[in-house]
Amino acid sequence: MMKRCIYLIIFLGVFFFCLDDTKAAPVIADGTYKIQSALNSSKVIDVKSANAVSGNNVQLYTFNNTAAQHWTVKHLGNNYYRITSALDNSLSLDVANAGKKSGTNIQIHKSNGTNAQQWLVKYAGNGYYYIASKCNGLYIDVNGGKTADRTNIQMYKGNGTNAQKFKFIEVLEGEKTIENGVYTI
Repeated sequence: MMKRCIYLIIFLGVFFFCLDDTKAAPVIADGTYKIQSALNSSKVIDVKSANAVSGNNVQLYTFNNTAAQHWTVKHLGNNYYRITSALDNSLSLDVANAGKKSGTNIQIHKSNGTNAQQWLVKYAGNGYYYIASKCNGLYIDVNGGKTADRTNIQMYKGNGTNAQKFKFIEVLEGEKTIENGVYTI
């Protein structure tokens, strides 16, 4: 538990008070979001093949507004979050095998409340955030900073690059993408 103490001297009186940082206000409001990469605004975090199976991979993919690209974010306290797939809210964003090394894979996995499924969200500037794992302190990272569809999402030591910056863009209920074509209204 960390406390910041502040001393305030007013006229000849001395006042002392502490701020309790353990009750930090959420950085991101609870809700459903697409998680957009700073590498390319058309690329988001995506569940591979929209397959809602525990252990399925998470990748970078062009935004197509499907449930495979929508994530439910729930604040747990102290700026830690649980992030679950809109495909199945019992599947959480997860550090595979609670790995501790750079290069460890990110997947969806049956929600279990472990540190491998808790994420610290830190502001990176310009509307982007870093997402770090509570289990290892590593950051969610787009492998090699590549922007091709199906590029793997992994854990990596913090390096401040755009491969580790993400924007949470709220998905509005009823929002739909219309296929290209000619329409009569």
